[in-house]
Amino acid sequence: GNTDQTNVVLRATIFDAGDNIIFRDSVLIDVLPAGYQDSLLRIDTVFVPNQLATGDYRLSYFTYTRDSEDFNIFDNSESRDFLVTENLFSKELAISTAIQPSGGGDFSIGNLYRMSPAAGAEGKQYFASKAYFACASNNDFNNETVTILLYKINDAVTGDFANFDVNSVGNNDDVEIVGFGAVTLTSAQSNFEVLEVDLFDFDSNPGVQLDAGSQYFLMATYEGSANQLFHAVSRSIDYYQISTVLNLDGQWLLGGFGPEDAAVLRMEIDFTESTRNEELISQLNARLYPNPTQDIFRVDFSSFEKAQNTIFNLFNAQGSLIEQRRVDNYLGEMQSFDLSNYPQGQYFMNIAMEDGTSIGQRVVIQR
Repeated sequence: GNTDQTNVVLRATIFDAGDNIIFRDSVLIDVLPAGYQDSLLRIDTVFVPNQLATGDYRLSYFTYTRDSEDFNIFDNSESRDFLVTENLFSKELAISTAIQPSGGGDFSIGNLYRMSPAAGAEGKQYFASKAYFACASNNDFNNETVTILLYKINDAVTGDFANFDVNSVGNNDDVEIVGFGAVTLTSAQSNFEVLEVDLFDFDSNPGVQLDAGSQYFLMATYEGSANQLFHAVSRSIDYYQISTVLNLDGQWLLGGFGPEDAAVLRMEIDFTESTRNEELISQLNARLYPNPTQDIFRVDFSSFEKAQNTIFNLFNAQGSLIEQRRVDNYLGEMQSFDLSNYPQGQYFMNIAMEDGTSIGQRVVIQR
């Protein structure tokens, strides 16, 4: 306004789907100076929705002054819907558009998710089992591969990330890659379709164990031909704390594209371990050998019930896709991979089949 406002109240209220008040609190501001805008006001009480039933809710803010009449109270409020789920982390409810960095090139985009310090207190072990994301292209999708990486943030990093090294790369510094998945996009996919990706840990098991009280970045990586794609975002909620982040040229940008762009990148949680990778390999009569290897690594399946298109992805320890092979109408015949040009170290082979089956294997090159 044009004059100072005194005794200004900012009130926050949470309603359930039936408009019943679940929570309410407020803060009193002594003086709001004339012309003051884009202000960040804080209500110190933290509301944790851990006791809420799953379903739809609404957060509403309302402001007024106790000392003067407001000629237009209808512009004093703002509301946003939110959803309480049983086992899904998400920063949004719907897709608004899709974006990419203006300078082009490879990029990663993702969300910060935090596990409750009380997670597991009831005897359950939590695992990140799947990721969901959406993207778009100016043309038909043409076998671009998007890699999903799950980074665990070092427990020494403070909640406000004041001591976070933005040049961390995932080698046991401020972030460590603890899980990954991948999907190859074909002309069968459409723009803004929400895609499901299985997550693996680096012991080749489906599902990545999540630790109580820990913080994680769930990232979608667009490299090579995939860097022409646009990642889907929502613009229904402005996040002024660290929420959606970017990684460009190895540097973390903790503000992302700005507070208005929340990445569509969701993480599904299981309460117990899913079927172990070794069981899947046994069921499929698969052999992945020799391991460790000096140069040649082989994969074969002694029997397939039917031929299906299959993609073999090889990742390095940083989670980058370094080799890919697509075999149409695959019947399990042996596939050989020459790894002689890669340095010693740990790699990961992921095999994704047309029927949705996905298995993985840590591969060690040792000379």
